Amino acid sequence: MSAPGSPKPSKPLVVTPEEFSHLFQLSHDMLCIAGFDGYFKIVNPSWERVLGYTPEELTSRPWLDFVHPDDLEATIREGENLQNGVDVIRFRNRYRAADGSYKWLSWMSTPYWQRGLIYAVARDITHAKLTEEALVQARAQAEAATRAKSEFLANMSHEIRTPMNGIIGMTELVLDSKLTKQQREYLTTVRDSAEALLALLHDILDFSKIEARKLEVERVEFQLRPLLEDILKILAFRSTPAVVQVSCDVRVDTPAFLVGDPSRLRQVLLNLVSNAIKFTSKGQVIIRVRPESISKDEALLFFSVSDTGIGIPDDKQKVIFEAFAQADASTTRRYGGSGLGLTISNQLVQLMGGQISVESQPQMGSTFYFTLPFSLPRSGIGPSAAVAGGMRRAKGKAVRLEVLVVEDNLVNQKLVRAMLKKLGHRATVVGSGQAALRAVSKRVFDLILMDIQMPVMGGLEATAAIRAKEKENDSIRRVPIVAMTAHAMPSDRQRALQAGMDDYVSKPIRLEALRGAIDRHSPGGLELATLLDGVGGDRKLLREVIGVFLADVPKLLARVRRAADKGEASRLQQAAHALKGCVGNFESGLAFNAIRRVEALAGENKLPEAREALRVAEAETARVVGLLRKTRGAWGRPRQRRREL
Repeated sequence: MSAPGSPKPSKPLVVTPEEFSHLFQLSHDMLCIAGFDGYFKIVNPSWERVLGYTPEELTSRPWLDFVHPDDLEATIREGENLQNGVDVIRFRNRYRAADGSYKWLSWMSTPYWQRGLIYAVARDITHAKLTEEALVQARAQAEAATRAKSEFLANMSHEIRTPMNGIIGMTELVLDSKLTKQQREYLTTVRDSAEALLALLHDILDFSKIEARKLEVERVEFQLRPLLEDILKILAFRSTPAVVQVSCDVRVDTPAFLVGDPSRLRQVLLNLVSNAIKFTSKGQVIIRVRPESISKDEALLFFSVSDTGIGIPDDKQKVIFEAFAQADASTTRRYGGSGLGLTISNQLVQLMGGQISVESQPQMGSTFYFTLPFSLPRSGIGPSAAVAGGMRRAKGKAVRLEVLVVEDNLVNQKLVRAMLKKLGHRATVVGSGQAALRAVSKRVFDLILMDIQMPVMGGLEATAAIRAKEKENDSIRRVPIVAMTAHAMPSDRQRALQAGMDDYVSKPIRLEALRGAIDRHSPGGLELATLLDGVGGDRKLLREVIGVFLADVPKLLARVRRAADKGEASRLQQAAHALKGCVGNFESGLAFNAIRRVEALAGENKLPEAREALRVAEAETARVVGLLRKTRGAWGRPRQRRREL
């Protein structure tokens, strides 16, 4: 029963054939009834409106006569689907209009088996299709323009970095010599100006990569505290300690080893601290790091950079993260800068899984802060974590290397030769990839510094040829090759490593960066005093740790060999990682990098290459084992003086 006052339900309407016909005639969609014989039986007026044919013209010819030749096969296939029992089909094709043009139609059809008919409705989507094609074409043009811009910037980066390499490198070498006060002041100005140009170049390149969504984030193992120390060293010359004090405060429970992107983290912190120094005329700038949370596999770290500078008004605190924006339009002239640093930092933090924020009061200072997640390295079998990282290979005076420098630019040749001489190594310089192949066929080198972009035979091709020769000769020794390049895109580093190079030094080449690359790949000895420093001078503890190492290494090597022999890539990666952690406590050069290469190749499921790399890793590990046995054995004899091995 219906409620009082409510309208009475209407009676069902019985639609007459005339009413259906009226609806059929009025529809804006193209309605039709066709037969399985391939002919239209009836069409509504919309067909003539869209295609320009009379109903008689449409029903007197097979419908396939109107279909675009390129769409015939697909249309026939859809018709066969209907005949094979499909209830409803949906498809698109092009129909020829009376004026010779083609219209895009979107179809939906269903069969009426009892009468041998097909009911179908079509809709003209020509305008939408043309719009879609225009958008696709516009996107393709935009992508082509972006690629062209990226290639242009990469090439310009290379061209600019090449002379900058000479300017900065030579200036640093001269600054490290005896100079008058005025000479040092002039040269410092030259260096600072070159550094400013280089920073601007980095900003433009990074902004371009962010725009093109081509900025990549790495995941590698690194140590946090040395990274922060490097930042303080880099920034030391940008501030006067008596005016602005730059310091770092890391809470003691912050993990020492992390897995993430150290380069991008360094870039963010450098941008934030440089910005803080620029806008702080007096006081201090502090980097603070503390763990927000730590689990078995991950650490969430809180970073902040605080200053006592001019501060940022409330209404400008969001604007500063936009491209080319600064808190005050006049600051570009007053303080310099591209206005890209905070934009890039914001994007980098987001790419690494965090969000950057700012708190500030005008004339009271600012604090930029962000939280980032890092994976924690899998614990390997080896010496106690208490001494991990304290045992380092001897630096500087310890080993003199024969280095082959492959570089076609004369200024860069002189620069690298001078740097190597300063580091105590001997250089042989050649100017092409072909000359490098001739040189390695005549002499044995400890290390090769290889430019990537050279005429005729570039560094990638020369490296591939050297690696092929080593494989052909079944050589146990794999000479380390370090790329030197002015190319700054992330893909360039990956291409260098895939070609068989072991490391990467970006131009302009810095003395410390070159020293670091050489140290990582030179077959150095072990310095007793340095090892003792790692355990607080406790000889007994160090002897015990070495004993644990000597006992564990054979077991770890056996695990690695078993996994390699059985072709178990995942187990090989895990076993190599454990061995790397053990050896890395004592040596971060050839042995460590050889094992790391096995781990990386196993992770990529490249078992044949991993087995080849394992031969080198075993030989280098045996070298470290021998040195540590000699060190431990020497302590068993009384009155034995400390000596470097």
